[in-house]
Amino acid sequence: ILGKFENWPVFVRQLIVNAPLPTLGDWIKGSSGGGMNGRRRGEGGLEMDPRREHMSRLLLLRHLFELYRLPPMVRGGASSLSVALGLGTVNQTVAVVLLEHFFQAEGGGEGEGGRGGGFEERNQRQTRTKALTDKLLLHLLVLCLVVGGYRVSASRVAVDLRMSVGECTLLFRETGATVRKVYGGAGQGGGGEEKDEEKGGEGEGGRKRGRGSGGGEVMVELLLPLKFPEVKRIIRAKK
Repeated sequence: ILGKFENWPVFVRQLIVNAPLPTLGDWIKGSSGGGMNGRRRGEGGLEMDPRREHMSRLLLLRHLFELYRLPPMVRGGASSLSVALGLGTVNQTVAVVLLEHFFQAEGGGEGEGGRGGGFEERNQRQTRTKALTDKLLLHLLVLCLVVGGYRVSASRVAVDLRMSVGECTLLFRETGATVRKVYGGAGQGGGGEEKDEEKGGEGEGGRKRGRGSGGGEVMVELLLPLKFPEVKRIIRAKK
C-alpha cells in the first residue's frame, strides 16, 4: 500500500509506517466522554472518527509540504494550484483554502478573491510573500508536531523542506518547542543520549537549502511550559 505514497514527503511516509492510525481502544483510553464507539463531537455536534481525523491531518501535511516546494507565484487560481499539487480539478476546495491562507492576489491583500471566482481568472497572479511563506512553514511545523505525537525529528523534516537543520530548528523554536540533540540512538524512537540545545541554529540571513547536520539527530518536542525565543530589541542610533 505504501507504493501509493511513493512521491509523498519522506517524513509523512515514515509517520504512516511508524505511527499507524490510532485504534478505537487507544481513542477510548485517551478521551473523556467520547463514548464507547470511539468517536467525539466536532463542530456542529457532528461525530468525528479519530482514525479518519488522523489521516486527514496526514493528507493536509502532505499538501503543505508540496505547497512549500512550489514556486511562490501561481497564475490561474485554484484550478492551476490544484493540478500543481496533484489533486486534479474535480474538487478544488483544498486549493481554494490554501490560496486564501497563504497567498495574496496581485494588487490586493491576503486572501482577496475568496470563493467568488476571483481565483479562477486565467491571468490573475497569486503571490506567496516571505511573510506568508513563514506563516505556511509555522502551520506545517505545528502540524508535524501534532501528527508526530508532539516529538519529531527536525533533521528529517529539514530534508523534506530542503533547508538546513539549523534553520529548521530555529523555526521550530518559534512554535514553543524544545530542541534536543540525540547521540548514539534512533531519535524518533528514543534510546540515545540527549542533550539540550540552548543556542539557535542559523540566523535570519537567508534560507539555506542544504542538507545534513553536524552529527547526531536533532529532535524537537512540545513540553509544558512552552518555551518561546526571547524577543530581541534592536536599538537604532539616532542620526
